[in-house]
Amino acid sequence: MRTVVWQSLSEEQQDAILERPAIAEGANITAAVADVIAKVRTQGDAALLELTEKFDRVKPESIRVPSKEINAASERLSAEMKQALEQA
Repeated sequence: MRTVVWQSLSEEQQDAILERPAIAEGANITAAVADVIAKVRTQGDAALLELTEKFDRVKPESIRVPSKEINAASERLSAEMKQALEQA
């Protein structure tokens, strides 16, 4: 990560920083995402565990969230958030 002092930059430099980088390998990214989706559809939880280790570099023993934790998290949600989740 690079730190810049915004006020010290020219307008051209500011514009250059705000530009999004071009995605040169869009087709490769699309193919990689399609592979991940296909793997999860066919292999389920086993694929999720494998991909978590590959991309996140952690090896969870399980992906199951205990009911107690789900209930506790639900109690902390606002009514608006619960409604949004139900609608989604």
